Amino acid sequence: MKKFSLIGLGLIVAGGIVFSIGYAKADQSITDIFFSRNMDKTYTKSVKAYDKISAYGNINLTIKSGDKFTITSTDSKDHPLEYKVQNNTLELRQDNNESSFSTNFQMGELSRLSFVTVTVPSHQLTKVDGLDNRFSLKLKHYSNKSPLDITGWGNVKIKDVNAKSLRVRGIEDRVSVTDSTFNGDASQIDAGDNYVDLHNSSFKSLAVKATNGDVNIDRPTIESHLSVTTDTGNIFTQLKKSEDAQLDVKTSGPKPTVKTSVKAVNTDKQYRFKSNTGTITVLE
Repeated sequence: MKKFSLIGLGLIVAGGIVFSIGYAKADQSITDIFFSRNMDKTYTKSVKAYDKISAYGNINLTIKSGDKFTITSTDSKDHPLEYKVQNNTLELRQDNNESSFSTNFQMGELSRLSFVTVTVPSHQLTKVDGLDNRFSLKLKHYSNKSPLDITGWGNVKIKDVNAKSLRVRGIEDRVSVTDSTFNGDASQIDAGDNYVDLHNSSFKSLAVKATNGDVNIDRPTIESHLSVTTDTGNIFTQLKKSEDAQLDVKTSGPKPTVKTSVKAVNTDKQYRFKSNTGTITVLE
């Protein structure tokens, strides 16, 4: 199984924002490509694993198996972009007909938005890591029998996804999962100061941990265990009326509000909610 690895870093410098995505081995040289409005906006180059490409301008990238490296600039904003190539030899180009995963990276000030779209064929995507906090990962209509592993510091939005399991680590911004199914191994979401938002999704088992962020879980389908833990954040859970599980709610802060029809004790299905200083609300 091929892996896709993305490592990002955003810096503010005079004249704009510099985005550095990826790194290369010390013995690898850097190829710089500059796009202006009066230049040919397509560049093709053969690359090897861990080659480092620095491209200047607003570009669209599509990753697929091939023997060439192609960058197409749609509108130059003179913002540098460095990209790490990891899957041996790749072809990067815009391809609207590709059935694929895609994500947008915002570049520039809010008043002058430009985007870089990175697209990967869906059967190759099992791992994404190193998302910078200025970036957003958007995954929609993705299906894979392998676990989905996401690591980094960006916003993560997942919708209509079907995978063996979900593991999200190190995310300091919003994590959103909607209308998705993970009925394989245990799933785990570790978030930081921002919040976790789950809607109408199915998990074999799920553990959610947040530091200061709030956790909102709306009508989940859980086969065995659900565990939600936060330090200073609040927990709000809307359960299905038909749920029959062992419910365990603990907090050392304000008294939790618990209104639920989950009264029967089913030791095979356990829901546990814990917040040190936040409030906990469980509704039917």
